[in-house]
Amino acid sequence: MIFWDNGPHHRSKLVKTYLREHARLEVHRFPGYSPELNPEEWVWAHLKKHELASFAPHDLKELTRGVRLATMRMRDRPRLLRRLAGASRLPH
Repeated sequence: MIFWDNGPHHRSKLVKTYLREHARLEVHRFPGYSPELNPEEWVWAHLKKHELASFAPHDLKELTRGVRLATMRMRDRPRLLRRLAGASRLPH
């Protein structure tokens, strides 16, 4: 099952072809601009406001490493991730 926004990259010919070739995938699209429904938005908000709040990288390499480490820390906190997913306004 895939949940995603309606971004242009999700509507590309390549994606449409892939979905036709993999009919077992069930796709659900969020309504236009609805970050409150997308659990991923809550994860990124937590990363920006908590994990990376005072992080000031000197270059792209340091930024990439910092984001990777922060996401790894969050991955090891399943209760936090469940709480963030539950914060979205998706119907239960």
